Amino acid sequence: MELDEKKKYSFIQAVNTIRNEKVTKRKESNTRRLMERAKKDAKKEEALEAARKANLKRKYRTEGKIEAAKERKRLRG
Repeated sequence: MELDEKKKYSFIQAVNTIRNEKVTKRKESNTRRLMERAKKDAKKEEALEAARKANLKRKYRTEGKIEAAKERKRLRG
């Protein structure tokens, strides 16, 4: 290779190296961001599940009280 071709080749290699590093850095950043998002979503889902569970418990308790009152009323006559 001639000197001019070597310089061009070296320059192209340097540009490709920089581009590859940027791509790698972007992928790592996206992966980290997705992991943080997944953690946040999991936490939110856990809170929603706890709220759903509390609502169901409250609903079943109320229904149980109503059933018990009906049963008492039926037994009294």
